[in-house]
Amino acid sequence: MNEIDLLSASKEEQSSPKTFAFVIMPFDPIYKDIYQLGIKEACHKAGAYCERVDEQVYDEDMVERIYNQINKADFVIAELSSENPNVYFELGYARALNKRILHIAKTGTKLPFDTSHYPHIKYQDIGYLVSELEKWVRWAILNASATSISAQPELSFILNGESASNQPILTFVANSSTVPINIAIHNPTNRFFSQYIHLSLKVDSSFPLAKSNIDLTICPDKSMIGIIKKSITLYPDGWESIRVELFLSGLLKNTYNCILTYYTPTRNLKFR
Repeated sequence: MNEIDLLSASKEEQSSPKTFAFVIMPFDPIYKDIYQLGIKEACHKAGAYCERVDEQVYDEDMVERIYNQINKADFVIAELSSENPNVYFELGYARALNKRILHIAKTGTKLPFDTSHYPHIKYQDIGYLVSELEKWVRWAILNASATSISAQPELSFILNGESASNQPILTFVANSSTVPINIAIHNPTNRFFSQYIHLSLKVDSSFPLAKSNIDLTICPDKSMIGIIKKSITLYPDGWESIRVELFLSGLLKNTYNCILTYYTPTRNLKFR
């Protein structure tokens, strides 16, 4: 690349708009260094720019300005170390807009249940905050056009080592009074998944099931369904596992069908 090309590339880079992160956090002076030396520095190193509403110049109502900036932002950074109602209100507004949100909090912060199952950067010092937040900001920039973490990616399931998409019929060996079913859940996408999942396992009526470590329901056809509700967080390409134990009332004599159903807001996915 010659000198003219380098100059042209430099001008193009300077004219390209940077990714904008809107920061919601308390304005208390005790957070001054966290914001100036931590959050802003991490964004600067990653190639984004960030602002709080109190450092902007505007002539509109402050609350309306906050709504405007959350809506405008490519992503939001939320500092949740204090139980500040304004911060949580703004967080909820960002969540309602399906914005990508990077959560940060000091180590030891007790987070409310509704936010605790989302990924958080837990920091003890500003140096650690900068190094970790920089990685996440870079990730947010690279995935700026992707759906936010609130969206539900397609998950894949593995039952006792077999892909559920291949519809395996589970073969249970009758050498024990307990039959284990190991459910591995994989997020194969580049998005976060963080919410409650609702699964069920259905076994034939002839299956000699006495009890289980999950809630059981008897269906009209005498088959049994085990209900699994679990809050999980899956990073991109991340895994989670659930172990189900079926306690038998007698010996197994056949190969039995076991149907796994994954319930989503729009459809139910069945794997046999």
